[in-house]
Amino acid sequence: MLEIKKLFSIAALLFVLSCISANTFDRVYYEHINCTIVLVLFGAFLFYKGYKNRSLLLIFITNVLMTFSSAYYDIALFEVLTIILKLLSAFLLLIYIFPKQKNIKTSSVDVFTYLYLIIINGYLIYCLITMVSPYIDVSYLDNIFYFYALVLVCLGMAAFRYFLKGNFGSKSFSILVTFFVLSDIVGMLAYYLRVYSLFYAERLFYILALTYLIIHTIKVLRPTLILKK
Repeated sequence: MLEIKKLFSIAALLFVLSCISANTFDRVYYEHINCTIVLVLFGAFLFYKGYKNRSLLLIFITNVLMTFSSAYYDIALFEVLTIILKLLSAFLLLIYIFPKQKNIKTSSVDVFTYLYLIIINGYLIYCLITMVSPYIDVSYLDNIFYFYALVLVCLGMAAFRYFLKGNFGSKSFSILVTFFVLSDIVGMLAYYLRVYSLFYAERLFYILALTYLIIHTIKVLRPTLILKK
């Protein structure tokens, strides 16, 4: 429990640093600060021996690379590379969680609930991509966004099913997926619609997502420590 409090304290300080850099420095330094923040979180991940779980390590490394790529998002090549790395990260999370679904029973009501949520979320994401499409310079990028959205919907459903398992590992994973999805949606709106105030929310959600990824890693590697009070 103490470890979680420390992680949240670090996350809060990093978010404050991100906000200060956004108001004080130009965008170049702001992006460099954000890269540094992610490296600090990656250092915490390694400190808690996250490297022992190859799947989670690969997910974190992908997000580190994505953060560095997004620093040059105005360049078309890095814009595409950033989306591909986001897609890869979501796909790796999906692969990680898929085997953990075996022991979860699914009733007919659950199936209809999942289908309903997929349709609703799919429609909302379609509306979101349609909204930002006129502002996307790379012609084929919107097609990648649609595929990425499909992976996110599948990931969300998988995380929800895993959440039904009820243990701390399932809850922390569901929370980190939620924050990852929120950071992507808010970040897309902030960048393409030029609503720059939303970048604060995007940074908050992303820092929390990585923090919960560390918490989930601690649970996976050291399950007996996290529940001690």
